[in-house]
Amino acid sequence: IVLLWNKVALPPNYPGLVPTGLPGTLTHLWSVSVEEWFYLVWAPVVLLLSRRKAVLTGILLGGIAFCCRWLGFADVKWYFDFACRFDTLMAGAALAFWIDLRTRMPRKCRNAFARLATIAAAGSVALLALMLYWQQPVVGREIRDFVGFAAFGPPLIGVAVAGWLAFVIDGSGGGALMSRLLRLRP
Repeated sequence: IVLLWNKVALPPNYPGLVPTGLPGTLTHLWSVSVEEWFYLVWAPVVLLLSRRKAVLTGILLGGIAFCCRWLGFADVKWYFDFACRFDTLMAGAALAFWIDLRTRMPRKCRNAFARLATIAAAGSVALLALMLYWQQPVVGREIRDFVGFAAFGPPLIGVAVAGWLAFVIDGSGGGALMSRLLRLRP
C-alpha cells in the first residue's frame, strides 16, 4: 500500500521491443495493476453497501478521480495513476449494475436506458474525435501530454465502450442488426 502512493513514474514507452531487458518489456502492465487495485477497493464497496449506496460511492469516487486528474495534472505520470483511473473503471461497474438490474426493469425503462447509453456512447466518440482533431497528435507529440485529453479522454473512452456494450447486450438474442452480425461464424 505504501508503494501505491510512493511509486516512481513509469519509464517512457519505447517503440517496438525493448532491448534493455525484462523491466522495460513489462511497462505495459501498468493497466493490469490499476485494474487489480480497483477490484481490491471496489469489491468491498459492492459487498458491504446497498446498491444505492454503492452507486453513490462510485459517483463520489469517480468525481474525486476526475478532479485528481484534472487539477493535479503535472505530467504524463498522472495518466497511469490508480487514483486517477477510478472514474473510467466505474463505467464498467455501472454497466455491471445495469446488467444486474435490467431483468427486473420494465421494458420501457430498458429501452430508454439503451437509447441513452447509445447516445452517450456516440457523443463520447464524437467528443474524442474532436479532441484528437483539435490536438492533432502526430509523430513526436504525445496525446497524453494534452491536459484536456488526460482529464476527459479516459472517462469518454469508458462511457463509449460501456455504452456500446449496453447497446449490444440489450439487442442480444433478438433480431437486431448488431445481434445478427455478432452471431455470424467469422
